[in-house]
Amino acid sequence: MHGLAVVSQSLLGEPFGVRPTSGTMTWPCAGPRRIVRLSRDVSFRLWEPKRNASGTAATTASPVESSRGRLTDRAEALQKLLKDEAKDLAGFPTSIFTRQLERIKSVLAAAEKPAGSSVLGETTLAQYSTPGTLAFLLKDLKAQQAIEKLEQLAVELGYDPVTAAVKPLAEIEGNIISTFTELKKLLTSLHTNLAEFHAEAQRHLAQIADAPTDYTYPQIPAATDLATRADAIKEELSLVQQDDLEDILNRQAPAAQLGHFQPLMLDVKKAYQSKEGLVGVYRGQVTTLANSIADYRQKLIQKSQINRIQEALNPLRRVKKLPPWSDFGPKDLDAALTLKAAAALVTQREQEREKEGTELLAGSGVTFDRWKVIFAALNSDIDTGITSDEEKALLERGFLRKKLVVGS
Repeated sequence: MHGLAVVSQSLLGEPFGVRPTSGTMTWPCAGPRRIVRLSRDVSFRLWEPKRNASGTAATTASPVESSRGRLTDRAEALQKLLKDEAKDLAGFPTSIFTRQLERIKSVLAAAEKPAGSSVLGETTLAQYSTPGTLAFLLKDLKAQQAIEKLEQLAVELGYDPVTAAVKPLAEIEGNIISTFTELKKLLTSLHTNLAEFHAEAQRHLAQIADAPTDYTYPQIPAATDLATRADAIKEELSLVQQDDLEDILNRQAPAAQLGHFQPLMLDVKKAYQSKEGLVGVYRGQVTTLANSIADYRQKLIQKSQINRIQEALNPLRRVKKLPPWSDFGPKDLDAALTLKAAAALVTQREQEREKEGTELLAGSGVTFDRWKVIFAALNSDIDTGITSDEEKALLERGFLRKKLVVGS
């Protein structure tokens, strides 16, 4: 028998003292004192209950055994919870996280299995052979360090050893679950953004179908490639799970087998974070296409004659008690779903305004084209070159008024 001097708070919140003994020790607790014996038997239990004269156990379970069972149950519950949380997110690498929870279960099981067991997994073997692991510490009866290892696993699982309470996923600070939460948020955002950008790209691509020859497509991937870019990015995200993650798992397996999950989880996050740039580039391409469409629509308005025609037309409308036309702008093109339709609308509107001007001047002997020249000259206060017949006809119809001034 080997005595051990440690004073600690057990994982379950039960204070216990370990003092040099001749094979037995007192475990303070409420009620009758528990007498336990340190043992180095093949099961590696740090505390083994001492049996009374009748052969029955004086205590129901050792602290390590009790903790191991509760943490194992918690790991199993988390495995089910993670699967349920990610079931609606296509391509989410849930197995990465459930496999690490399985490792934790193996770490805990290693504390109970005999080293000579014929069927042992890699994690269990690593636990037996590596100094500082839970099983190794239990084998060497290093109570305080073993309990600290258990407490680390409790944090990883979001389990409070004092109250036996469990934290919701969002509050668990362990590497496995916090990475699961962060990655789920990241991939949900990526998929949501991809769907949004894809829908936007489809709307823009529909606008440039059979576009006018004077429209210039921007320097971005071809329209056929842009139409399928979102699916291509989704494929790249799925390849992360199929290829990259397996490499990461293999590379970080030695650390994970010892219960060190941070290196693995960091690499998993990095693998997906590197794909965020793909979505950002795609968004930029869609925005560039949108800007090129908006610019073309604006140029259609600037190059059109609609507002200049209406400027000459509105005085004629006012004489006829008609409201003036408002300036033609981008909103007037909203009804045109394609650039081809927008260009056609501008041409149609110019023709409609020209026709209206001709109709309003009908019978005056003055064409609308001639009226536009006269109107422009009057606005610029220059000689109109108007003939007496034109002046008379326009005065009679109220389109012109004569202003009398005192001669000098």
